[in-house]
Formats: sequence, structure tokens, C-alpha cells
Amino acid sequence: MKMNFIKNFSAILSIVFVLLVSGCTVSLDEYSSSASDLRNISGLKNRTAISKMAFMGGAALYNPSDLSTSQLAKGAVLGVRLGKVQRKDVGAEKPVYSDVNDEAIFGYITIENIDREQVSFSYYEFENEKWSDSETASLKNTFTLEAGKSCDLNSDGIDDVAYIKPFTKRKGSEKAMWLAFLNEDENIKVSSMFSIIPQQYARSAYPGGLIGINPDGRYIVNKYDVGTTNRAVVKSLVYGDYVIDNEENCFSTFIGTKSSSGARALSDDELKTMEVNEDDSPEMYYFQNAEFADNYSIYELLEAMPSSVVTRDFKSLSIAEAVDYLNELAKNPDLWQKIVEGNSSEEANEIRENLANFYGDSELQIVIANRKALSVLYPDLCPQLSPYSTSFAMVFPWFSANLGELKDSAQANSSRAAARKQNPILSDPKYTDEYKDFVRKRDEISEEFSNLMSVDILPCIIGVLKSPVLKKIVMTSDASARVGIGGKIDSICANPKFDIKMCILFNYEFKDALKYSIKTTSLFTSEEIPAVIDSKTGEVSKMRDYGNISDDEMKAKLAENKKELEKEFGIDNFSWLGFKEVGDFRGSPRIRPTKDAKNFHKAINLCPPFPFVFTFDATFDILLYSNVLVEFKNVSIGGIYMLGFGVESGIRWSFIKKWKIPVGIKAEPYTEAYKISKGANFAGITTNDKSLVQLGGGAQFMLAPVLELRAGFGVGADIGIVSADFTLGAPISFVLPISVYVGATYGNGNYFNFVAETQGNLKAYLGLDLQLCLDPPFVKKRIWQWPLWNALDFNAQLWKVRTENFKVVTAEGPKVVAFNYPFKN
Repeated sequence: MKMNFIKNFSAILSIVFVLLVSGCTVSLDEYSSSASDLRNISGLKNRTAISKMAFMGGAALYNPSDLSTSQLAKGAVLGVRLGKVQRKDVGAEKPVYSDVNDEAIFGYITIENIDREQVSFSYYEFENEKWSDSETASLKNTFTLEAGKSCDLNSDGIDDVAYIKPFTKRKGSEKAMWLAFLNEDENIKVSSMFSIIPQQYARSAYPGGLIGINPDGRYIVNKYDVGTTNRAVVKSLVYGDYVIDNEENCFSTFIGTKSSSGARALSDDELKTMEVNEDDSPEMYYFQNAEFADNYSIYELLEAMPSSVVTRDFKSLSIAEAVDYLNELAKNPDLWQKIVEGNSSEEANEIRENLANFYGDSELQIVIANRKALSVLYPDLCPQLSPYSTSFAMVFPWFSANLGELKDSAQANSSRAAARKQNPILSDPKYTDEYKDFVRKRDEISEEFSNLMSVDILPCIIGVLKSPVLKKIVMTSDASARVGIGGKIDSICANPKFDIKMCILFNYEFKDALKYSIKTTSLFTSEEIPAVIDSKTGEVSKMRDYGNISDDEMKAKLAENKKELEKEFGIDNFSWLGFKEVGDFRGSPRIRPTKDAKNFHKAINLCPPFPFVFTFDATFDILLYSNVLVEFKNVSIGGIYMLGFGVESGIRWSFIKKWKIPVGIKAEPYTEAYKISKGANFAGITTNDKSLVQLGGGAQFMLAPVLELRAGFGVGADIGIVSADFTLGAPISFVLPISVYVGATYGNGNYFNFVAETQGNLKAYLGLDLQLCLDPPFVKKRIWQWPLWNALDFNAQLWKVRTENFKVVTAEGPKVVAFNYPFKN
């Protein structure tokens, strides 16, 4: 089960790595990307861009013999991350390491000049985020490193970068040099990592397909062009290099025997995936035939070893037989002592110093120790030992990537808080302290969330809400909803860890109005009232629109004309004053029955040989109109809530190391989950001047019975089992709209006005229209009408009663409001 966790954990990290740093590669026909063809990337030289890059430990390549594989050239830029490392002992000689994220320093290196003898570069550094929000880096220092020399970038007394000769041999890279970022394997206190920026190279491609060189000297390349299934073109690989499989989301080891000095794609039989096991067999670390197929000669290595050790005539052996003989020698626990006997070189002394007290407890440890000794003593002849697996921690023993962190702004240093751009509300004396406190908390939570990668989900929420009331409320508020994801991935001295966070941020504020309306519905309908909100206009769509009480009509109910309304509010620029001049329902359009009305249709043919018919229609419906509106000024109802969870998972490898030789491997996977919850809310007056507070609102309801009678003449027939007729007719309609309105306003200090009104009308319409009726069997009868002429429009008021602050101000009885007929004027 533990090994399945390790495998799955490594797969997850591999997927994330592919998304972060696999970058762009090129096809064979385009393989001419060179570090000498550099692009301007000044737009990436800022804190945000640099800190979001993926960093690795190891080295960047300078190859004057083949510039198509060289990552370094004059003008090239490398991202830099200098970190602090925390040590924790989990047992005797079993330390694990983790990154102290808040202490990380970001910057970049610009290469000024470079050749085999030396490299000159400028180091630019951003101030730590705890102290400054500046996006601009300042020049920290300039360095010139001769081959074999190192330097301290940030003046902490520990060297971070060295210019060294490669310790792995590759065809086509004999004159190559590495700009290595230094990380100790024991007693670690700091980390030094880099990031190659592919955007500066031609076609934004990694030169030679090379993403980077890990601390073990292994090239890391892509198997596929990113976003495609086309095999990527790579160059200069040797046995044991790593290949990122973008399709399977894993890492593979290159085990090919075919020369890789030329540009080519890799085949599947050249790749192998291995996982860490606590009981690895020594055969995994034996010398392989493929290691001597291209860059190294088994015969030259055996020739260089002392004759007291190599006693057989190896020259007559095949490569496979000679490799088997070398592996037999590697099993000898005294081999490392014999090859350094009488040798006073620096390399021999290094071997004696590190293996003086080494006593192998197993054949595995003996083979690893002897291989290490051979590669140190004969670096140009002996292949480097391939690491223990293709798990993420072994491919990237040093790695760091920030996907977006939740950073509590309240914990920021005061100087940084002062530098942060403040919301102007916080410094405006007209706002109350309570509202300022809410705004400050809201901005802090929003700032935290902004560090995550996020998407807007408000349109999705509106789309799935079934309640028309909730839809309308959401649309009329200043609301936002986003889902964010972020976290961090680290591998510090082969101890991988990821901390992934997912949060939902919901923010709302009702500043001016809260309103809800149902345009029209029939009391006879059997359907739920549909109310789909248009995200652009906020209007209710897909509703039967046979009439409407508008917001302006609602406002007009507070007073009979604009002058009186201005007088009631005592202020000209209040939001309710922006309405159009409208009347009440007396001027509304003709009210018609809905499709859900009860109806009767009869067609009579008085002379059957001819298709002429007389028709009679009767339709009855009861319509309901409603609208609710609340508006306010200098009053706010708002809130912000950030809810989510985080998962921290990792593997503590707990290596016991002697001179980079693992003599004990214990994998200890762990997973921890935690919740994230923050919020703030406010409901009340936002201004210190109470005279500026104004509130208003009301509810309007109207019930309108409709009776429509129609007589017509035209053509009609029974076609099979379907009856149809098309007629010219004269419809007459009677409507009895009964409305009730209740509203109130508050403002201008303590002014209050409560309005209640009821009104009844009788309306009649007479006109001329065309009608088509289809009456098929088994389904509902369908009728279509096209009005031609409005011959008569009659509107009589039955009653109207209006009260203000519980005093009757209007009481009217029956009267004719309008009577329009042809040739009236």
C-alpha cells in the first residue's frame, strides 16, 4: 500500500510538473533553436512572473561546440530562487528537510559574457515579499567566475553558484561547461535553484529540448511536443538521463544504445520507468552494456584500473562479457581500497576520506560505493551511477514551484502594509468606522484570494438556481463568485511535498436596489413560472410577456407627478428620480389572455358543399402581475466569505547517506487535510451624516380577470382527422384590473412617508383581426391571431383610494377615464 501511495504521489507531481515546466519543444525540421538567437523578455523580469516559475536544483548548460543545445549565451536570463531549509530529525541519522517558504528570495541572472574559461553575469534581486511589494528587482552584484570557482549571490556567507566542468561525458559536449547551483547533501541550511526561461529562445523552445540538468548530472528532456502527440527532438542524451512523458504523466530513464549526439526523437524501447523499493536488488545498480555503447569504452576503463585489480585478459572479451567482468569486480568490498592504493591524487584522497569508515552491510551498498569510487577516480572513463528510480524526488531532488499561495495580509510587515495601495473609502471621513472596518477586511480577504489561480463561477450559479427569487436577488446585487486553486510543490534534498488549496470566494453588496418582479402569469397555468436571468441585462427572459408593471410605474405610485415626488424626498439626485414620465395602468397596452386561459371555439358550416364557416370564440383568464422594489442610498448590505480546504501530502525518504551512498532507505508517506474559512459582513448606514440616508420601496400586485368574445367568418374544413379554419373576426374584450400598492420612503433626516393605494378599473376593447385555428386529435387546440384594427378602447375607473401616513388623500368613485373610437377627433 505504501508503494502504491509513492507511485501515485509521484504521478501527481509529474502531472503538475508537465503543466509548469515542460514548455515548448520543436520538430525535427525546425531544430535550429539557439541561445545565440535570444528574444527580449523584459516583460518577464518582474516579481510576479519570476516567483511563479518552476525552479530546480542542478545546472544550466553552456556548450560552445553546439549552440543548439546551449542554454547560456551572452544576454541569456535565468530565474533564481534562494531559499532557507528547515531540518527535522525523524530518527537516528535520518533527517528530513523542508523549505521555509516565507524566507525565499527571488531574482534573476543576466549573462554578460561567457566562454570556457570564465563567465560574467549580473545578479538582480527582489526584496522579500514581507518587506516590499515592489515588482522591480535591483542590481545586487556583478560576478566573474573562472572555471572551477564559485560565488555567494546574496552575501549570506554560503556559495550559491559555481562554474564547473561537467562530470558526465557526452559526445558533442566535450567543451561544455555548467553554471551549477549549489546545494549540500548534509547539514543543509539553504537552497539554490534556477529556472530556464524558454520564452527567450527561438520559438520559445528549450535549446536541444533540454529543460535542465539535475544535481546528479542527468539531462531532463521532453518525450513529446507539449500539447501534441508528436515526438520531441532531443540531443546529447546518455544512459540514465530522464525523459518527461507528457502523455503518461511520468518520468522515464533513457537506456538506449543508439548514439544521441545528433538531433532525433526517442523510441519507447529506449525508455524505462523504475520506482523506489526498500529492498532494491544490487542488479539495478550494476554497470549496463548500454552505458558503454556510445560515450564510454569498457576497455579503456579496465585498462586504466590497476593491474593488481584487473587480472584477466579483457581485450579478447566482447563488450557484454567485459561488463560482466567489471560487475564481478564491483562486488568486491575491497575494490575501492585497491584502486586508490599508492595514488596520491586529489580524487583518491576524496575517496579515502569519505569511505574510510564505510563497511557495506549488503551487496547493494558495496556495488554503489565501488561505482561511486570508480566514477570519481576515472571521471572521463567511468559512467556515472544512475539514481535509484524515476520517481519525482529522484529526478528533481531539488525543486520548487508556487501555484499561488494564500498569504494573510494581516501578517504582513507594517512597512509593506503602508506601501499597499489603500481603498479610498478607508481615508474618507464621511464613512462610518464600522463600514471602513468591513471594507478593510473585505479587501484583505480579496487580496489573499487574488494570489490563487481562479475562474468566475457566478454565471454557473445563476444558471443552476431554480428559484426565480434567488436569481433576481443575485443579479441585482454587486455579487461575484470565484473558485481558486493554488499551493506549492517542493522537493528539498529528495523530500517531496505538495500543499494544494482550493477555495470559493463569494462577495456581495447591495448598494442601490433590491428588486424582484414577475412579469405576467395566469392563475390557470399548471407550470412553474419560468424565470431565466439574462446575465448581461439582468432581465427575466423566457416568460409570457402580456403586460408588465415596470420599476418606473412602481416609483410613480409614490406620487402623482415628478414634482410631488421631488418634494417628498427633498433631494433632486436621489435614484428614484431617474424614472421616465409614466402613468398608472390606465395607459398600459391591451391586456390579452395567456395560452393557459380557458377557451371555447366553435366553427359552423351552414352550406356544407362550400368551405365557408362562421366561428365563435370565448376565452377567460385571470392574470397576476407583481413587482417588488427596494432602493436605498448611503445604506449597504454586504458580505464576503472565503471557504475551502487544503491538503498537504509528501514523502519523507529519510536517507541515511554516506558520501551520497544510501545505506538505508525508509519511505514515510504522509497526508494532512485542513479547512480554510474567513469572512466579513455588514448591514447598516455607511455615512456619518444621517441626513444623507434615504430608503424607499414598495410592492405592487394586480389581479386582472379577462373575458374575450369573438365572432368571425372565413373558410374552414375537416382535412382527414384535423379540423382547421381561417377567419376574419371582431373580438371584444372586457378586463377588470384590480391593483393594490403598498410603499414607504425614508430620508432627509427623519422624513417618513407610508403610501397605500388600491384601484379598480373596467376596460373594454373592440377590434378587427385574423385568426387561424388548428384542432388536431390527441393534442391541444392551437389558435393564432393577428390584430388588424383597434376600433374601440374604453377605460373606466371604478374606484381609487390612496393613503399617505394612514391619512386618506385620494378617494375617487366611478368615472370614465378614456373612450377612444374611430373618427373621434
